[in-house]
Amino acid sequence: MQNGRPDDEWEQLIHAGHDVMVDTARDEGVMTYAQFNEALCSATGLDRFDFSNPGSLKYFSRLLAHIVEQDPMCHQFMISSVVKLAPPADGPGSGFFVLAKSLDYPDPMSTKEEKESFWLKQLAAAHAHHSPRRRRAAARAGS
Repeated sequence: MQNGRPDDEWEQLIHAGHDVMVDTARDEGVMTYAQFNEALCSATGLDRFDFSNPGSLKYFSRLLAHIVEQDPMCHQFMISSVVKLAPPADGPGSGFFVLAKSLDYPDPMSTKEEKESFWLKQLAAAHAHHSPRRRRAAARAGS
């Protein structure tokens, strides 16, 4: 048991969460934490995280971090950039920036503007990497 879930459920959430994030990036989209939580539930059949429970919210944050850390592209962009807080907050939660620092991202992130700029760069990189247009262009260039 880790992070409030049996180990097999936790692994299932990591893999399904990564797939949901990649699909969102491929569509050049972004989703709120609540939408991501719902997509996880739909993809796995597992219980939703209860955001009114501080422990559950902590586990949800850890899940986002584990998804990023297990993504082979994590040092080029953070796939979790496609998941954000609901308006009016807009942008990712504070854990996104803590994780970025732990992954040695060089961008300064001390002001609100710097954090927003960093997040938008990460989001654009996730979209660009997973975009079908990028894949078609790469295929044309290789032929």
